[in-house]
Amino acid sequence: MSGEARLLLGVGVLAAFTTFSTFSYETFRLLEEGDAALFLGNVALNVGSCLGAVLLAGSLMIRLSGVSGA
Repeated sequence: MSGEARLLLGVGVLAAFTTFSTFSYETFRLLEEGDAALFLGNVALNVGSCLGAVLLAGSLMIRLSGVSGA
């Protein structure tokens, strides 16, 4: 693996790990503080946004590639 690919992979993995760690920490703090509404809202909005982005990206890639979806 080239140095550039290794760097890109390492930075990507670390960025994903720190983003997920922050989400987990902040969500757990809301639960600890007894703010169930914000806790549930945070989980729903974050997970919903991520799934929406995946669906959007998948749809865009299907359109750009010309391959029909399964």
